[in-house]
Amino acid sequence: MKQLIVNADDFGISEGVNRGIVEAHRQGILTSTTLMANMPAFEQAIALSSENPDLGVGIHLNLTAGVPLLPTSEVSTLVSEDGRFLRMGVALRQLTLGRLDLQQVEAELGAQVEKSLAAGIVPTHLDSHHHLHTHPALQPTAISLALRHGIGGVRSTIELGLADGVGQAGMLLRGTREGERETVRGRYLKGIVLSLLGRMLQAKARRAGLATPSHFRGILLGMAFGPTALHRALRSLPEGATELMCHPGYPDDALKRETSYSSGRDSELRALTDPVSREILNERDIHLVRYSDLTR
Repeated sequence: MKQLIVNADDFGISEGVNRGIVEAHRQGILTSTTLMANMPAFEQAIALSSENPDLGVGIHLNLTAGVPLLPTSEVSTLVSEDGRFLRMGVALRQLTLGRLDLQQVEAELGAQVEKSLAAGIVPTHLDSHHHLHTHPALQPTAISLALRHGIGGVRSTIELGLADGVGQAGMLLRGTREGERETVRGRYLKGIVLSLLGRMLQAKARRAGLATPSHFRGILLGMAFGPTALHRALRSLPEGATELMCHPGYPDDALKRETSYSSGRDSELRALTDPVSREILNERDIHLVRYSDLTR
């Protein structure tokens, strides 16, 4: 059996994104989303989740966008001088060098989970902004948070095998225009690295009794994918459970203040609501599910 979780990241980052996520769920193939507890449209996201009970809602653990929930004095290694979280590249470097206080990390991420629980969310799973939870230093924290709060699933970013990734990249590069080749190389390198980390996390999560899909899609799709790219991905899904990551939404000023990925989210929304996308699922006998279906 082929099962597919279609998960939208960034629920709560802006009202335009919230609106796009709900539209992709009601009119398209989206089954799941993950909530950012420290973002300005969090309260609206909570209200929308209660209006859409079939939409699975997990938690998008966040250390790289906006401001922390805890006072900056309690998370001093996680923030820059302006009190905002470190940028992705800086946070990754500091984490790898052991300069982020892991007790501060666990306290802040725990606060994000607890705020979501207090708002009435029953989280289906955990993932993270910029996939930071797949870093070896944070994998134990993600698993510990899930177990402590009764959250049954965690994202594993297994999109490529090493040999497959190198082979696919080579074939794609031969058919790619010169100006686009660096983007393709970067996407495949990211996919290979995250797949290796995802395999590590998947093994740990399953030993801990957490549900995690066998496969992942979304890195190679890239940002602002359209119907053609999505249809190609749907037609090539493997057997078993797959999570497809996406970022639908309507770009607005609030989104532009929080992330560099603003324009293009409406293209993903069009792909997810394209009637052909659902037709492909029916033709290929692909069953739409949520993380909670895997835990059951």
